[in-house]
Amino acid sequence: MHQLEQRMSFLEGVYEQVNQRLSSIDAHLDSLDRKFTGETGRLDTKIDHSFAILNEKIEHVDEKIDRRFMWSTGIMLCGFLTTILTVVFRHEAIRRD
Repeated sequence: MHQLEQRMSFLEGVYEQVNQRLSSIDAHLDSLDRKFTGETGRLDTKIDHSFAILNEKIEHVDEKIDRRFMWSTGIMLCGFLTTILTVVFRHEAIRRD
């Protein structure tokens, strides 16, 4: 009977050690989870900030393209109008002669 009590005592000690180790691992995993969650939040903030800057730059380029398109269209229309008026007035000048 004495041997059985020793074995039970030994097993209880081992069980307690395993329980302590598992508790330590659980605490460590909780700590890692908190760190990971914090880092994820900071990373999300950085990504959002980067996208905001990128969107701002794209909007600026878009405005610049629109402005240049309007200028190009205006210059082409002026050239086309000048050509048409030259042809019309030249044609009328030739008819008068």
